Amino acid sequence: MKHHRICIVGGGASGLACARVLASDDYNCEPTIFEQNPFICGQWHYDPDGTSETTAVYKALKTNLPCSVMQFSDFPFSNNEPESYIGCKEVDEYLLAYVEKHQLFKYIVLNAKVNSIDETFTVTYTVRIDKENEIVKRPHQNLLEKNEYFAIYSEQFDAICVAIKSFDNDINCKKIKLKIICQVNKIIIKKFKDFLLILQPD
Repeated sequence: MKHHRICIVGGGASGLACARVLASDDYNCEPTIFEQNPFICGQWHYDPDGTSETTAVYKALKTNLPCSVMQFSDFPFSNNEPESYIGCKEVDEYLLAYVEKHQLFKYIVLNAKVNSIDETFTVTYTVRIDKENEIVKRPHQNLLEKNEYFAIYSEQFDAICVAIKSFDNDINCKKIKLKIICQVNKIIIKKFKDFLLILQPD
């Protein structure tokens, strides 16, 4: 049985949850998360040396929603009251624990920025090279360019999931016409609890 290969752009809460569902026995897919930073957890990871592009929170930030709303349905916060409001460090630790529980690290490629996606779902991405970032060879990737600072690859997938906040500005998709399925911030998420929405080109 073929495992559908799914590209997930972004290693924040949405991207991690998507990978967990796609890799489950219900869908039996092979997800790959491309995260441009050297860490996961997206906007909830506080980086004191970061810029506005790499960290979206400040050290003392607390959630504006209680734990009972913030948590994944299959993974409750362990040390907090359901109605408590927590800091970004606790959310960061919670997401790392979620990744460890569901063994998602094997699907994550760090320091990898997606540059473009074309009509065949071929993804072009750049991986930063440094002493701490060992590039792992992937079986389906094609090397396009490499120097001492970065390597650029292309890789084809069966479907794409974009889980970042600024999709239009960050990724070149001019060669592909996408069909908008829904505006996530306008709907009640629970309506889609038992569905897997796939975004496909016209």
